[in-house]
Parts: sequence; C-alpha cells; structure tokens
Amino acid sequence: MRQPLLLLVAHGSPRHPAALTPLAAHAAALATGGEWGEVRLAVLNGQPALEPVLADWAGEQQVVVVPLFMAEGAFTRRHLPSRLDIDQRPTWRIAAPLGTAPALEQVVYERWLGVLGHAPIGSVGLLLVAHGSATVPGAQRSALDVVARLGQRGVPAAAAFVEAEPHIPAALTALTTPRVLVLPWMIADAGHLQVDVREALSTIGNTVDITLDPAIGGDPAMRPVITTLAREALERAG
Repeated sequence: MRQPLLLLVAHGSPRHPAALTPLAAHAAALATGGEWGEVRLAVLNGQPALEPVLADWAGEQQVVVVPLFMAEGAFTRRHLPSRLDIDQRPTWRIAAPLGTAPALEQVVYERWLGVLGHAPIGSVGLLLVAHGSATVPGAQRSALDVVARLGQRGVPAAAAFVEAEPHIPAALTALTTPRVLVLPWMIADAGHLQVDVREALSTIGNTVDITLDPAIGGDPAMRPVITTLAREALERAG
C-alpha cells in the first residue's frame, strides 16, 4: 500500500510571507522521516496556494490534512473543509487543529523553564497570548486549557487575547511576577504578533520585565505533535 500523503494547511498572510519560513521547515523536516509519501504546505490566504495541491493529489488514495491553527473555530470547522471539498474526497482525513494537541502543554512548559532558569518559580510569570474571538464560541478554549493545566503545575500563568477579553494589559496586571514570558499562542510571527501584540506591550511601561518569545507554531517541537495528530486521524479512519 502506498504511503499516505501529508498536507499542512495554515491561514497565511500575503503581507508577511516570511512568517511561513518555520512552517516550510516543518514540512521539509517531516518529509525526510520516511513516514509520508510526500509532505506539502499550503495556505488559505496567499502562497503556496491550496488549489494546486488539490489538483496534484486528486487521484491519491490516502491524504491526511493537519490544520496549522491554534484553536477550533470557523476556519477549521467551515472554511477548510469547504476549500478542500472534503465531502468529495472520501480518502482524505482532516486531523484535529494543532493548538488542540495535549502535548503542547509540555512545549509551553519547557519554553517557560528556559526563561526561568535557576530563578525562583514565583519570579517569572507566563502570559499566553492568543487571537481569540468575541463571536466564535470556544475560540479561547485551547489557550485557557493550557493555562489552567500549567497553573496546576505551579506556573504563574494567564491568557490574553487580541480580539477578546482579557486583553494584554489587563492580563499582565493580573500577573504579579516581576518578570513575564509573553508567548504568542499563534502559528506564525505575522500581523497579529508583529503589530497588535507589540503595540499592546509597548503601552505597559517599565514596571514589568517582559520577554517576548517567537510564536509557538514555529517551534521545531511542533513536528512530532503534527505527526501524532496525523496518525490519530488515520487511525480514526480505520
């Protein structure tokens, strides 16, 4: 039996094409593992476009799609299945969105530990900044779940959102640690991180020592997580 093909699909940003570089690196690394017949990256908005992949793989027996989105929302529930025309592709499977993977808790924890170093645990807080939505139910859930679980492990953690409450200034106020790791719960260092997050942080002043990390989606630790999500989707397909 031929090896399944793996398609990684992100939102994309024509104004920030360089933001896809880490995602392309994910695809290239996964392609060398021998588990997939081919691995490709496509975006819903911009390049590399989704449609050429759909045409090239029209006759393939087995394709698994991993949505590179940090939450379950309109894009993963409606837009992506529609663009894939998934009802007409009986051998294609869509995995759970990347941000819903339980393994990401450990990835975040290790990023926080890297900033904490040998300092006392209560001296470094963690602010997970996600996109969020004031209108889409559940859009904040993945970030809030991770923060809750990290809190149980003793991490002073909070969540903030670009398009929902609490926003960054209010969430930072809730953290009382003198130093805070701000970790974007986002796929790429694109518009929201380059503009919205940085602008919000610029209003804070010098009362808190802030470390702004790159978006979690570009972390090489995402690669085994992507693999696990893809495998689980294939297992559900039987």
